[in-house]
Amino acid sequence: MDRLSDVVIFVRVVECGSLSAASDAMGVSRGVISKALARLEARLDTRLLQRTTRRLSLTEAGAAFFEKSREGLALVDAAEQAVTALRNEARGTLRVSAPASFAVTLLAPLLGAFQARYPAVQIDLDMNDRYADLVAGRIDVAIRIGMLEDSSLVARRLANCAHAIYGAPSYFRERGIPQTPDDLREHNCLVYANYDGPYDWVLTDPAGQRHVAHVRGSMLANNSLVLREAARSGLGVSLGPSYLVREDIAAGRLQAVLTDYTAREVPLHAVFTQRVHLLPKVRAFVDFLGEHLTRTGVMGPLPTATA
Repeated sequence: MDRLSDVVIFVRVVECGSLSAASDAMGVSRGVISKALARLEARLDTRLLQRTTRRLSLTEAGAAFFEKSREGLALVDAAEQAVTALRNEARGTLRVSAPASFAVTLLAPLLGAFQARYPAVQIDLDMNDRYADLVAGRIDVAIRIGMLEDSSLVARRLANCAHAIYGAPSYFRERGIPQTPDDLREHNCLVYANYDGPYDWVLTDPAGQRHVAHVRGSMLANNSLVLREAARSGLGVSLGPSYLVREDIAAGRLQAVLTDYTAREVPLHAVFTQRVHLLPKVRAFVDFLGEHLTRTGVMGPLPTATA
């Protein structure tokens, strides 16, 4: 038996008033209990109990040890109950990592509805366009857009993330609207740094033919929100997630171009460190987000239109 087991037996003996009563209550032999008490007293080098044939009493050291041990075991019980509660219902702090553009545009507006459904869950949101270390950051779930590297992480695919090429109407009035991927070479392109090959924009035409536009421009940034704002100001044309610009395009603040082409489509995953013993708060969040993305289709491509 380990040290904690010996302490548990000691406390139970004192509470029951005798070795025999403790033996019956715990379902172990009296010999097991006697050996546990002997180990405990030997380890502490102190007599804890005075035992006679008729009664059992605590020594001064035993009384002090009993009170502290009982308090400690109560804390262990409370810790176990807290874990049980976390296992049985969605509650506690949920640490989420997500790209800034996704967090601001899609996730933040959903958090009120999520917490109304799961009021015992508190959100701790880390916005980071680079992949966070889930273990080092103690992150429960991360949202990742793009192909995943092989790892020990568990991933659940929630949607496909379509992309669009866009700019401000004022920019296109001045510079003209690109009609083919090759035309992008003549434009000031605002480039997202975290893409693989950020200056090579891959587009697929309706016949399935891939076209690679080798672009250049005056801005390279690792945040899609910054590129969207620069495009809004008329600085240039950018390639970014459709969800990020859908409302701006509908409102006329931005204009999508080359809409007959598929301009990059990558998976969106929720990733976490384990599949077994997945906490209810994590499962609830991933299910909630997946349901919303499926229902709204917000991650899908923009409606095809003539630019």
